[in-house]
Amino acid sequence: MTRRKPGRSSATSDPLRPARRREIALCAAGACAAALAAAWALRPIPAAQHDLPHLSAPQKTPAHEDGAPALNLAAFQARIWNPRPDPVERTVAEVDPAEPPPAPLRLQLVAIVRDGEELRAALYDPDANELRLARVGESVARHTVTLVDAAGVELRPPGAAADPRRIDLIPPGGR
Repeated sequence: MTRRKPGRSSATSDPLRPARRREIALCAAGACAAALAAAWALRPIPAAQHDLPHLSAPQKTPAHEDGAPALNLAAFQARIWNPRPDPVERTVAEVDPAEPPPAPLRLQLVAIVRDGEELRAALYDPDANELRLARVGESVARHTVTLVDAAGVELRPPGAAADPRRIDLIPPGGR
């Protein structure tokens, strides 16, 4: 036997003793709850009573009054799902790429100059960095001058089917 010191109780000698007792009690209660749950889940279930005919014996198909069978077995032979046919491969004829649009006209109309009875267009070509005086029929930057009037100039790009391009003179003070 162990001797206790006078004036001291067992609770003060080991402060964790009540906590250990609660831990043991909780573990025991949890184990009991788990055992009860397992016993309930694994208990035998009474067999259900069924009034089903014995399927090993041949059955007669009930018939309607007109002698037709009540169940049409041909209905079960119908196709329920019809997949789509394979898609037809579409062939696209190769198309020649369209010719690119003509380059933008970079000529600038500086002035319309009257030379006697004839009008001439003062055109600045920024690509060549030159100022040219052109009359009807002359070629400037691969374009042919087709019309010069007091309001502007009309130029036809190379190629017979190309539409003429017009450059209007900007009046002093803006548009």
